[in-house]
Amino acid sequence: MVFGRFVLGVRVAKGTLLAAVFTAFFSFSCINGEGEWGDDDDGSTSGNLNLADRLREIHANAVSGGQYDIELTGSGNIGAQELSFSGRTNITIRITGSGGVVRTVAMTGSGTLFTIGSGVILELGDMVTLRGNVDNNVPLVVVGSGGTLTMKAGSKIISNTNRSGYSTAGVVVSTGGIFLMEGGEISGHTASGYTSRGGVHVQSGADFLMEGGKISGNTASSYGNGGGVFVEGRFTMAGGEISGNSVSSNGGGVHVSRGVFAMEGGSISGNTAGSNGGGVYMSNAMFTMSGGILSFNTAASGGGGVYVTSNAGIVKTGGTIYGYDLRDSNRNTATTGISSNDRGHAVFVDSSPGKRRETTAGPAVNLDSEVLGAAGGWE
Repeated sequence: MVFGRFVLGVRVAKGTLLAAVFTAFFSFSCINGEGEWGDDDDGSTSGNLNLADRLREIHANAVSGGQYDIELTGSGNIGAQELSFSGRTNITIRITGSGGVVRTVAMTGSGTLFTIGSGVILELGDMVTLRGNVDNNVPLVVVGSGGTLTMKAGSKIISNTNRSGYSTAGVVVSTGGIFLMEGGEISGHTASGYTSRGGVHVQSGADFLMEGGKISGNTASSYGNGGGVFVEGRFTMAGGEISGNSVSSNGGGVHVSRGVFAMEGGSISGNTAGSNGGGVYMSNAMFTMSGGILSFNTAASGGGGVYVTSNAGIVKTGGTIYGYDLRDSNRNTATTGISSNDRGHAVFVDSSPGKRRETTAGPAVNLDSEVLGAAGGWE
């Protein structure tokens, strides 16, 4: 069985692998219009082994601490893949494209393309696109407990539909899972089941760190919440953008329920909510903002930029949340097309008494939902 090019550690006479780091390099090429996966295109093939076969080879030979690089030289289709290694841990699989051309791994039929098990890191590098199915009923990628997904610049996770209830179309980070988004794009996902979520779902006890990249153009309909990101765990946004997402209900960009959202940088812009929280919706959760920008978001009811329920809170010490100014294209808007100051174009806190910020709250303006009146930054 040919594995392409190996870089191995020490091997004893009988072939026992002693090294803690075991790196394999594989190349694949598309050999026909059907999108089949071929072997290395240097003439030395071992038959039409597809990507699933290669992953099975890694599974059979992987050791704890192993790092495995797969370089794609073509595009193709693949069925659902379970990345788990019984009795082995700390295994990294890196997938990149080659030749400066985008290589697409498309989901065959319905199912989850990659499920990342405990002790496994899946890293998506430059020129790699994971594409879903427009007639699906599950998320495209699931990060299991103890698993990690890392996205680098040039990677994409796109175009999946989930029609089931309480569903997420793009990426689900399960309890105990970690998602590191350093770059790349999550876009074009549609969740159409009852109380659906669009791009990313961070479950309770999971962690999502966004340092770059883009989450955009995702949709959650049918009482949908969280067009871009739905958070029940911990979400830290230090960079990147969440833009152009939409929901039928609350939280066009980000919806946080019983979780924590810390915004340190980046932008949340151009998102739309059919009810409240065009940019961010907080329910039984805490939002801290020390940097970044919320702009040009729209909520049909309240909180164009941010909506905070009575059991949630917001503390802003930096960054900018734009308010309503017809002359300013960055404006957040509550109640589409209406400029009256009654629904919190920048921020609406649904408390008794209510708190509203209609005009822009720039870096020098602090907001605190625990403080009434001007002392809390309210108008």
